[in-house]
Amino acid sequence: MESVIFYPLVATMISAAFAVTLWRQYRRKPRAYLLAWSIALAIYAVAALAEVIGAAGGWNPLLYRVYYYFGGITVVGVLALGTIYLLAPRFGRAALLILVVLAGIGLAGIIGATLQPGLLDTHQVPSVDTIKPGVPRLRALLRRAGDRRPGDVRRIPVRPAGPTPGGQAQSGDLSLRNPPPRPSPARGEGENGQRTTISSPLNSAQP
Repeated sequence: MESVIFYPLVATMISAAFAVTLWRQYRRKPRAYLLAWSIALAIYAVAALAEVIGAAGGWNPLLYRVYYYFGGITVVGVLALGTIYLLAPRFGRAALLILVVLAGIGLAGIIGATLQPGLLDTHQVPSVDTIKPGVPRLRALLRRAGDRRPGDVRRIPVRPAGPTPGGQAQSGDLSLRNPPPRPSPARGEGENGQRTTISSPLNSAQP
């Protein structure tokens, strides 16, 4: 029992001490990577402290969500952000934006996740099976979008075309139909070898 509390407690104190040290360095010499690393170590300290509390008094859903979000999702991204600011500062803003978006998605997933209370009844760190990914509707939409092929087109139902009993086209008819081609006069030869024109009934009906 003592070892379960001792190691995360030491990790909490060490990470908190390094976070304060880097914060002081940032105050003396403002550098973005110092700030990012200070925040990352503070996040790790929060996660380790959650483990200490869970080992001492037992876990609950809120405590496990805090531990999982800070220790399992955000700390690595913030550490990587500090490295990007140090080695490739021109990509720092883009990396920060991506990190904020991913952290927001992770937070939504943690809040909407389903926990198994039976696996929280322990003084050890609960297993990863304790949490089930949340936002099932988002996952279903992403799966549906992945199954759609590039050439698929959504069909819109349209009422059948055709005139109404009054002789006018329906107002809801969205179909485009080409009018039938108008028959042209046919030409042939008469009995005495002269070419004659045979008019169609449509032409004879015109004045």
